Amino acid sequence: MDQTATTPVLEARRPSRLSTLACLAAITCFASPPSLDAQGVCSVPSTHATVQSAVDDPVCSSVSLASGIQAESVLVDRSLVLFGPGASQTTILGKLVIAGAATVATLADLTVESGCSRSLDVVAGAEVVTDGVEVLNSPSAPCPLLSTEIFRAGFETGDTSEWSASTP
Repeated sequence: MDQTATTPVLEARRPSRLSTLACLAAITCFASPPSLDAQGVCSVPSTHATVQSAVDDPVCSSVSLASGIQAESVLVDRSLVLFGPGASQTTILGKLVIAGAATVATLADLTVESGCSRSLDVVAGAEVVTDGVEVLNSPSAPCPLLSTEIFRAGFETGDTSEWSASTP
């Protein structure tokens, strides 16, 4: 076998420095937790005023919640990651509904608390993966409605016993 014939083959298989650096950068990016500088990570309240606005933004594949209380109910109907700096530091004060057969939501390092019968509701075939999540049903906490629940409390059945003539 001719030595000069095998050298080009070996050279062709050796990765360039640029491709090696790109591989190392990709490994570092995927091995690290998401940061606010990463593409697709939106921050509440930095880039979006509400959790729902970040969830509704198709650019956001991950939603980072700042420390504090986010007082709103949220509907997640697409796959994404919703995370905070820690369950003791970040609270969604309202109902969190995960819906849709194609939806896989990952929740991490946050608390969901409401006065609703279920603070975290997973419906219509959705899946949820949790890590460091605390779910509290507190009777003294509010149960804000989702915009999709405007006609709940008997509208369809005719049971209007929960209705009130007063306006907020």
